Amino acid sequence: MKWTCAVSDSFVRAPDGSEVRPLLEVNRGGVSQCTLPPGGVSHAVKHKTIEEIWFFLDGRGEVWRRHGAKEEVVTVGPGVCVSIVQFLPWAPQKIPARSMA
Repeated sequence: MKWTCAVSDSFVRAPDGSEVRPLLEVNRGGVSQCTLPPGGVSHAVKHKTIEEIWFFLDGRGEVWRRHGAKEEVVTVGPGVCVSIVQFLPWAPQKIPARSMA
């Protein structure tokens, strides 16, 4: 089991188009750093097996989510936290020129 980590420059491309740097994983969860490049818009996705909590460190943007007939766009930036619930479509979107992490 990995107990500590350091952020790496290497990443994997997520299905939504964002860059994901896995940091630590345990049997039932993990922590990753995700980045949406400047001006980037990700593709809407639905998680089939997981739920996530996103905490924004830098940049500004929006997260679009839909629950049944209800849609919402949440403005995000440093210090904002949002939940990504299983089976619900969502997509982060970058507004200006800095990366959103």
